[in-house]
Amino acid sequence: MIPKRMGMGTMTGDANGGSGGNGLAISRLKLLLVFALFAAPLAVAWIFHANPQWVPKAVTNHGTLVRPARPLKTSGLRKPDGKPLQASYLQGKWTLLYIGGARCRKICRHKLYDTRQIRTATGNNRQRVQRLYVRTGRPDPGALRRLARAHPDLTVAVTRPGSPFLAQFRFGADDDPVSAHRLYIVDPHGNLMMRYPDDFKPQGMLKDLTHLLRVSQIG
Repeated sequence: MIPKRMGMGTMTGDANGGSGGNGLAISRLKLLLVFALFAAPLAVAWIFHANPQWVPKAVTNHGTLVRPARPLKTSGLRKPDGKPLQASYLQGKWTLLYIGGARCRKICRHKLYDTRQIRTATGNNRQRVQRLYVRTGRPDPGALRRLARAHPDLTVAVTRPGSPFLAQFRFGADDDPVSAHRLYIVDPHGNLMMRYPDDFKPQGMLKDLTHLLRVSQIG
């Protein structure tokens, strides 16, 4: 009987000892987790303080955001052949829009070139982007053919000076949308949402458009 009692005692001691060891390990783990919860934010803050170049930069627009966005009406716009531009033209795609005078001179040609390059640079997303050139004079057949050769994907529309369509692009009492030579981004709902001055950098407009195409589920 003595050996049996010694065996039982040994087994009981092993069991109690094992249980105590596990409990101590769990307690230590809990303490470490609590310490980590408090220490981690401090550690991250210190790392970013010591390395400010690692701090994520906020997303900034390169153009001027139109606030509130302006729903555009295409009434009064006509194609070069005199037919009205369809009212739904600005719906369903992102539109790069340029407004010019009665003739497309050097600065006009540069702006149209910029919009063509920007659209091309969007790669697989270029089918989500269209280009609209609004002018205050109807082009002659020769000029129209030259535009078509240089810009086969460009939509040309005509309006009269001082028209209600042009008034939608005024930003101030003395602002003239024609002489301003700005470029605009219109969203797929037909809202004027961004504008770019005459001296803008095309790379900035491309970055804005790329960002909009990436985060948008429309168009």
